[in-house]
Amino acid sequence: MSTIDTAAVNRTLVRSGDGLHLQRTPVPDASEPPTVRRVLRVGVCGTDLQIQRGARSDRATILGHEGLAVTPDKRGCEIFNPVDPGDQDVILGHSYDGILRDYVPTALPCGVVPAHEGLPVDLGALVEPTATALYGWELMAPHLRPAATVAVFGSGSAALLVAMLGEDLGYRMQLVHPRRERLRYIDQLGVLPASTLTDRTQRASIQGAVICLPREATYTAIGAATASLCDKGALDLFGGIPAGLRHPALPGIDLSAVRRSNICGQSPNTPYVQVFTPAGKRVRVTGHRGTSPAHLDRVQQHLLASPSRFCKVISHVISLEEAALYIPSMARGERPLGEHVKVVVDLTMSGPAREADLSTTVADHLEVIR
Repeated sequence: MSTIDTAAVNRTLVRSGDGLHLQRTPVPDASEPPTVRRVLRVGVCGTDLQIQRGARSDRATILGHEGLAVTPDKRGCEIFNPVDPGDQDVILGHSYDGILRDYVPTALPCGVVPAHEGLPVDLGALVEPTATALYGWELMAPHLRPAATVAVFGSGSAALLVAMLGEDLGYRMQLVHPRRERLRYIDQLGVLPASTLTDRTQRASIQGAVICLPREATYTAIGAATASLCDKGALDLFGGIPAGLRHPALPGIDLSAVRRSNICGQSPNTPYVQVFTPAGKRVRVTGHRGTSPAHLDRVQQHLLASPSRFCKVISHVISLEEAALYIPSMARGERPLGEHVKVVVDLTMSGPAREADLSTTVADHLEVIR
């Protein structure tokens, strides 16, 4: 079991040009009442990689928004909820510095929710992205019949989590990605036993579609998804939507505005826009940013019900020092770790890398530090 490093340094990964610099500073003041949280795990998100390579203009010099930390009183752990529901442009690890560091101030603008004591600590990095996937399904579900066919365009960890929840909800899922080697890798993970993995979809063949891609690939995927939808199909703009994005397949709407209309579970009465394609097909377009405390709590129960399956999404667990080397390379589109899904940074480990672990729970970690 890992123990928490009590050395009097605060290690921080700081963006420097197109690289990351591991900076060591004194531990923040630990006076009473405590003013810092100790970070345990951080998931590397696709948006982190986009920020790192300059595909997004976010200002944070420290990345990281998916993860969990020890509470200031050391009596529990908390999951970070990165998007501020009062101002969705205030986002942990995007508009201000994130959690790829040993200690973070308790006064950050983001929210936190308690981590369940039975939750494996490594799975803590999956709670926030899985909660955002659950929110997306809540928005799409009213427009889908039972056992509808839904295609997820993407193959990263977020796309897999969306598809996994879709299977659990009883939909016929398709995972769409152009690179067949990637599809074979995902098939071997065994997390989507009931889904179809494909490099293309047929026209007018699906009832729902989810765009879950980096910004650079989104525009093309929107056209393909819209063509694949049946009349009255639902399109979820899960990610990769820059400000002001418009698309000729969905004329007359600002796609980013649709996504921004649903924030942290505070959806309006009509959380979608119906648009007619140039061919006269009706498409209901929705999307969202962030997630709610209720989603984060429900998802922990979902992870606890099937920990072995969700653990397979975590392909690599690495140290903070290794993250300084690998994240810039991953951001450039290289594969220094080979094919990967979710990379989790363990800020308590001394070795460079290990496999994902289900045996160490939040309660176990708390016993170590009490």
